Amino acid sequence: MDVYCPRCGEPWDIDYVNHEMKVLERTDFRGGRGCQCCKELQVCKRTEKCGDCAEYQMPPGKTYRMCAVKCFKRPFRAEASGAMMDILGDDLDGAAAMLEDFNL
Repeated sequence: MDVYCPRCGEPWDIDYVNHEMKVLERTDFRGGRGCQCCKELQVCKRTEKCGDCAEYQMPPGKTYRMCAVKCFKRPFRAEASGAMMDILGDDLDGAAAMLEDFNL
Protein backbone atom coordinates (compact mmCIF):
# COMPACT_ATOMS: atom_id res chain seq x y z
CA MET A 1 0.00 0.00 0.00
CA ASP A 2 1.25 3.49 -0.83
CA VAL A 3 1.13 6.76 1.01
CA TYR A 4 1.70 9.99 -0.89
CA CYS A 5 4.14 12.78 -0.19
CA PRO A 6 2.10 15.61 1.35
CA ARG A 7 4.13 18.13 -0.65
CA CYS A 8 4.49 16.72 -4.19
CA GLY A 9 2.15 13.71 -4.24
CA GLU A 10 4.83 11.14 -5.11
CA PRO A 11 3.72 7.63 -4.04
CA TRP A 12 5.86 5.88 -1.42
CA ASP A 13 5.44 2.33 -0.13
CA ILE A 14 4.54 2.31 3.56
CA ASP A 15 7.15 -0.35 4.37
CA TYR A 16 9.85 1.80 2.77
CA VAL A 17 8.73 4.88 4.72
CA ASN A 18 8.54 3.01 8.03
CA HIS A 19 11.66 0.86 7.77
CA GLU A 20 14.09 2.10 5.13
CA MET A 21 13.85 5.89 5.13
CA LYS A 22 16.38 7.64 7.31
CA VAL A 23 14.93 9.13 10.49
CA LEU A 24 15.33 12.74 9.30
CA GLU A 25 13.76 11.92 5.90
CA ARG A 26 10.83 10.20 7.60
CA THR A 27 10.36 13.15 9.97
CA ASP A 28 10.36 15.61 7.05
CA PHE A 29 7.97 13.38 5.09
CA ARG A 30 5.47 13.08 7.93
CA GLY A 31 5.81 16.76 8.77
CA GLY A 32 4.82 17.83 5.25
CA ARG A 33 8.26 19.19 4.34
CA GLY A 34 8.63 16.85 1.38
CA CYS A 35 10.41 13.74 0.20
CA GLN A 36 13.58 13.05 -1.76
CA CYS A 37 11.74 13.91 -5.01
CA CYS A 38 10.71 17.44 -4.09
CA LYS A 39 13.28 18.56 -1.50
CA GLU A 40 15.14 20.82 -3.95
CA LEU A 41 11.99 22.13 -5.66
CA GLN A 42 9.60 24.89 -4.71
CA VAL A 43 5.82 24.83 -4.91
CA CYS A 44 4.64 26.94 -7.86
CA LYS A 45 2.49 29.96 -7.02
CA ARG A 46 1.51 30.71 -10.63
CA THR A 47 -2.08 30.29 -11.75
CA GLU A 48 -1.47 29.17 -15.33
CA LYS A 49 -0.80 25.57 -16.31
CA CYS A 50 2.82 24.47 -16.70
CA GLY A 51 2.51 24.18 -20.50
CA ASP A 52 1.35 27.80 -20.73
CA CYS A 53 4.01 29.21 -18.39
CA ALA A 54 6.99 31.08 -19.90
CA GLU A 55 9.32 29.31 -17.44
CA TYR A 56 8.35 25.87 -18.78
CA GLN A 57 10.93 25.42 -21.55
CA MET A 58 12.79 22.80 -23.52
CA PRO A 59 16.41 22.76 -22.32
CA PRO A 60 19.10 22.73 -25.02
CA GLY A 61 19.81 19.20 -26.24
CA LYS A 62 16.74 17.69 -24.55
CA THR A 63 13.58 16.28 -26.12
CA TYR A 64 11.24 17.13 -23.24
CA ARG A 65 10.14 20.34 -21.57
CA MET A 66 10.78 21.17 -17.92
CA CYS A 67 10.45 24.08 -15.53
CA ALA A 68 13.42 26.43 -15.67
CA VAL A 69 12.87 27.67 -12.09
CA LYS A 70 12.47 24.14 -10.68
CA CYS A 71 8.97 24.41 -9.31
CA PHE A 72 5.97 22.10 -9.40
CA LYS A 73 2.20 22.29 -9.03
CA ARG A 74 0.92 20.67 -5.84
CA PRO A 75 -1.54 17.93 -6.84
CA PHE A 76 -4.81 17.26 -5.02
CA ARG A 77 -3.57 13.89 -3.73
CA ALA A 78 -0.69 15.68 -1.98
CA GLU A 79 -3.13 17.98 -0.22
CA ALA A 80 -5.36 15.02 0.71
CA SER A 81 -2.36 13.06 1.99
CA GLY A 82 -1.24 16.00 4.11
CA ALA A 83 -4.72 16.32 5.60
CA MET A 84 -4.87 12.58 6.39
CA MET A 85 -1.46 12.71 8.07
CA ASP A 86 -2.56 15.72 10.14
CA ILE A 87 -5.71 13.92 11.25
CA LEU A 88 -4.14 10.52 11.93
CA GLY A 89 -0.70 11.59 13.17
CA ASP A 90 1.78 8.71 13.12
CA ASP A 91 -0.71 6.20 11.72
CA LEU A 92 0.61 5.98 8.15
CA ASP A 93 -1.22 2.70 7.58
CA GLY A 94 -4.52 4.40 8.39
CA ALA A 95 -3.68 7.35 6.11
CA ALA A 96 -2.82 5.01 3.24
CA ALA A 97 -6.02 3.02 3.76
CA MET A 98 -8.15 6.18 3.76
CA LEU A 99 -6.44 7.46 0.61
CA GLU A 100 -7.01 4.11 -1.06
CA ASP A 101 -10.68 4.21 -0.02
CA PHE A 102 -11.00 7.54 -1.80
CA ASN A 103 -9.17 6.17 -4.90
CA LEU A 104 -6.31 8.66 -4.61
